[in-house]
Amino acid sequence: MRRLFFVLIALVLFQSFAGALVYKDRIGLIRVVSEETISVWDGTKLWTEKDLNLPFAVHDFTVKNGVIHAIYKDKNSYNYVFSSNNGRSFGYPLTLNQSPLKRVSPIFVSDNLLQFAAIDKEGKKIDCFESLNSGASFSKTEIDLDGFRGGEEILALSGQIILKTFENNRSKIHLFKKTDGVWKNYLLYEGSDIIGGLKLKVLDNDLFLLSFKANGLTRFGILPQLNQVIAEKVDDFFYDNKKLYWVSNEILHETIIDLGIELIKPMAGQWFKPNSSLVIEVKNILPGTKVLVDNQFTEVKFSSKGTGFLSLGAFNLKEGKHIIEVRSEPLISRKSYFLIDSTPPSAIPPQSPTAEKDKVALNYIENGSGIDLQSSLIEISSGTLEVFGTPEVTGNSIAFIPSAPLKFGSYKIKTILRDKAGNSAAPQEFSLLVGDSISAKGAKSIGSAVIKSGPNPFNPESEEWKLTCTLTSPLETKLFIFSLTGRNIWSISSPSKDTHTLSWNGKDTSGSHLPNGVYLYALLAGGQVERGRIIIFR
Repeated sequence: MRRLFFVLIALVLFQSFAGALVYKDRIGLIRVVSEETISVWDGTKLWTEKDLNLPFAVHDFTVKNGVIHAIYKDKNSYNYVFSSNNGRSFGYPLTLNQSPLKRVSPIFVSDNLLQFAAIDKEGKKIDCFESLNSGASFSKTEIDLDGFRGGEEILALSGQIILKTFENNRSKIHLFKKTDGVWKNYLLYEGSDIIGGLKLKVLDNDLFLLSFKANGLTRFGILPQLNQVIAEKVDDFFYDNKKLYWVSNEILHETIIDLGIELIKPMAGQWFKPNSSLVIEVKNILPGTKVLVDNQFTEVKFSSKGTGFLSLGAFNLKEGKHIIEVRSEPLISRKSYFLIDSTPPSAIPPQSPTAEKDKVALNYIENGSGIDLQSSLIEISSGTLEVFGTPEVTGNSIAFIPSAPLKFGSYKIKTILRDKAGNSAAPQEFSLLVGDSISAKGAKSIGSAVIKSGPNPFNPESEEWKLTCTLTSPLETKLFIFSLTGRNIWSISSPSKDTHTLSWNGKDTSGSHLPNGVYLYALLAGGQVERGRIIIFR
């Protein structure tokens, strides 16, 4: 819808300004240019030179965040001014030159940079003006053109300069890029045809679309590739939603244009372990493409299809977010980010060694990439029989939903939790007790049974702990002993009768003596449970 809106606006303006050039400019505004005037549509108002209240001829102007930036010529001097009050007044002008200039570039504006450049009349140097505070102040650097036969056209963009020259009957397009404070020169294009009409559109912070005319045809390309699309008699163009639009003979045309190098993998937000390897997949890879992780260069060998592998172990990466960049000099750079998680998840021993018949809940700690249920192991068994069911994650809890309600008795749960980064926790085992209504809040006491137990504390070297249960009717009973972590360490059953006497000698199921401490017991009878604590003290 947004693209359609701009296309309709362009068509309406085109009809309203016969003979004028109508297009969407590099900062997303609809611009109208004719021999008499320059106008900008900002979505609400059509700005013209008359709106600017400037008593001089405007060379170029643009509107960004409500601020009008303009360059005008007064006799032989070029000047820059800006206005933040809708053109009602302008600040003190900045004079760009003391000596005559051959050419001044259009104004380039991004969120944090205002830039333009000028060639002196002799074509021996370029003055590059840059402002990081919306034009309040500028820094100026010079590019020596020694060895060039003068520049004929010039564009400025994001810390870079594009210059067209004609040398030894050859047309050339040069890119000057500022790297570490030094301007470097790259040759983007060379041909025998006479070229001109350089125009530039900014697609995003890393991609730039350039056009130029040669023998009546217009060539388009994503820098530094300049031969992707060729069209006839192009007045101007803009790019939106993966399509290139251009105006030719008062007709708006469109085509899909290749964006050049693209970083497909790793996908943004993907998780990895610190010492793992990740797959880098690059679409339309160019020779000499380099890879950087947090601005550190690393050697990656790419296949002809643009696939490579990167080992993260050499970077000593901390947990959290990291930037990966693929860069093809001189201009193309694509960035994404990935995340590091070095800590495996950990299951928390149940506070109460019980579970419900239709659900087993297990809490865990995982503060990174999250639990990966597909690769985690969660097994529940009763004796030699495995319990089948479906695990579900809710918050920091795993709920195991059995395929059929669990029967009364003791169960073991075994976990090997893994997170989405591939970290694996050590195997853990817990014991669980299932009754009719076993949850901590829903458990009922065993009717009007009389239950006595003791001694408590008891010394297993000289005595046994005994529990006597007198029921109102004959029932089978089961006694379970647990550690405080919920591990079932001992159990015994008693057949159906009125009175049960059960004893425990302070040993686990393997016959080993247990250390001093607090232990939990659960007595089951008729689907009801009675709980208590036992203290071993020698």
